[in-house]
Amino acid sequence: MNYFAPLVSMKEKYLKFNDKLDIVLLKPYAVINLNNMMPVPDSEVFLLDFSKQEKHYRDLLKKEWAICKAKQDRIINYAERLYNGTTSGKLHMPHCFDYKELEAKCLEFISEKRMSERDEQLKKLSDQQE
Repeated sequence: MNYFAPLVSMKEKYLKFNDKLDIVLLKPYAVINLNNMMPVPDSEVFLLDFSKQEKHYRDLLKKEWAICKAKQDRIINYAERLYNGTTSGKLHMPHCFDYKELEAKCLEFISEKRMSERDEQLKKLSDQQE
């Protein structure tokens, strides 16, 4: 299951921090909050075309993306350690999401979406046959 973590603007309090298991800094621009990562179905993911953004935002996105790419191994390593530690009970971090519960809800969403899409297809077929 693919996970995504929110990227938030850099706040003054983060400037004193170094990367930790639950946050990765993209100084001086942003922070990735791994403690708030969540599973997201592939059907709900889209690529953002930087070229279609306003210039100042496009420039910021490119800088943040470059730092993410440079720190990619660290981000993945921290995310896996955080996930494995909290889901196994070996790591207690009360400010982290319950990843197993989120996975169950994600699977429930996928199932409901598939059923809804199937119902739509059946309705279209039925409408065409009338």
